[in-house]
This record gives sequence, structure tokens and C-alpha cells, in this order.
Amino acid sequence: MRPYLRIEKPCEESLKNMHIIPEGKFCDLCSKKVYDLTKLTHSEISDIAEQNHGKKFCGILINKEPEQKREETFSIPEHTSYRKNTFTKVAAGIALTASVMNTLPAQTKDVSKTQVILSGKNLSAEKIQRKNTKGGEKLTASGRIVTSEEGKPVKAYVNLITINKVYSTETNEDGFYSLEIPQELAQEENYLLEFSPFSYNFDQKLKVFSRNEITQKSVIKLPDNGIYKELGEVSFGPPYAEENSVIFLHGKRLDYKLFNKSYSLYSSKYSIYYIPKPFTKFFTESDLVKDIFIVFVK
Repeated sequence: MRPYLRIEKPCEESLKNMHIIPEGKFCDLCSKKVYDLTKLTHSEISDIAEQNHGKKFCGILINKEPEQKREETFSIPEHTSYRKNTFTKVAAGIALTASVMNTLPAQTKDVSKTQVILSGKNLSAEKIQRKNTKGGEKLTASGRIVTSEEGKPVKAYVNLITINKVYSTETNEDGFYSLEIPQELAQEENYLLEFSPFSYNFDQKLKVFSRNEITQKSVIKLPDNGIYKELGEVSFGPPYAEENSVIFLHGKRLDYKLFNKSYSLYSSKYSIYYIPKPFTKFFTESDLVKDIFIVFVK
């Protein structure tokens, strides 16, 4: 799951018609402050996001390039202050990550109304571990990733997501990919693939493939997400876990508060695969689950 910052709803009002105020402009059309983000660092944008309590806000983003270490500075949850001392942040993050790993058995015992009910072949980590594949059949997921508008190739990672492990490959320069399905998963009925483009101009995409579909060459189209549009409602992420979220750390259930605390301290220690509501049914039949985080410590 990659941090993002973009204009989700472009504004048709001209900047020339807006009044100059501290931090940016004021739009009379919608009676909102419009933050000028063009010269701010991503940590400073994080502070604005925190001031708005996690809600979307209007901003000016003219050719705002992603920063290389954006994931460590932009992901700030509500009610969490930004830590400027890098050494303290790293040390605390490592310590808390170690604590998380050492307390995994205790974290899996809690049962609440949001307890995920794993069902089906795809869902149970224990079933996946015990499963024996018959016949040694080999399956390969292959296809091409292109832009929706012009059909140009998009370089991206392609990830096959399970609770216990993520199997990855990447496209070539022409957008073609090929990912061999592990033998222990060859008899599954469905597969969840994530297409994660290198460029911030395109969003990640999830898609469920049936066993028959996975062997057919697919064309995955990614639309431009509008990251370089000039003005409008700013969308930022990734989200933080909530009470109705389910977090798996190396295949084990983890308390969402402990995860948020650790992630806010040292996000770069984790590889996170975010499963939003439309795709939670792949892992659980429960309607109470808002989203799922599949997490691994790097």
C-alpha cells in the first residue's frame, strides 16, 4: 500500500477569483479555505491533514512531485503528532515492532463483534498451510498493464495476495507480466491480484480472478488519477485502521490500536497490502468488516 496525494475532485473556479489569505486562498463560491501546497514538504502537508482531523480539504497542487521518502512523512493519523526527531522515531519504531512480534499470540485471543470469520479455501491461513496439491499442475497469471486513455504500457508490480504471504513479480518495459502460481495454491477457486504501478500518476488496482480466468492473458487498464491537476479537493492516504478493520501480521490477528501506533512511529518498517470494503468478501463473509490490512515486517 503506497501513500498518495492527489486532486480527487477538480475545482472549476479560477484562482484569480479567490482572495489571498494566510496559507493560500479563500473561495467565495464554496466558502472554503484553499491551501497552497505547491511549496510545502509532505510533512507540512501532513500537519494540514492532521489539523483537518483526517477530512478532505481543498488545495493547490501544481506539478507536485512525490518525494522519495514520502511514506515516512505523509502518513499521519488523526490525534497523532508528527515526530521530528528521526533517531527517536526510528528507535521507538524498532522497539515497538519487536514488541508487536513478541506479543502475537496474545493479540490473537481477543474476540469481539468485529472478529473476522474466515471461510472458504482462500481464507484460512491454517488451511493454506496444511493443503496438499495433487497432480503438480502449474498455473501462470499473465497479461499486460496499460493506460486507460491511450493504451500505453505501464510498469508495475503484480502481487498475488494471501494472508500468509504475497507472491510478486513486475512487468517489463512494455507492460507485460508473468507470475507463476505457487503449487500449494494451484487448486484454489479464486485469486486476488494487486497491480501496483511504479508511477504515482496511476492508482493501485485489485482484481479477483477465478481459477479459469487466472490462466488467460489479461489486459489491465489503469486510468490517470489526476495527481498533477491544479486545484480541487485533495485526497490523501493510506487510511489508518479502525475498530471495524481487521489486521493480519504475518498471518496472525493484530489489534488495530497497536498496529496504528506502530505504523505511525515507523511506517517504513512494514509492507502493507490494503483490502478495501469491496474486496473484503474475498477473505471473510462478515459484513461488519470495514477493511483488511495484510501486514509484514520488512
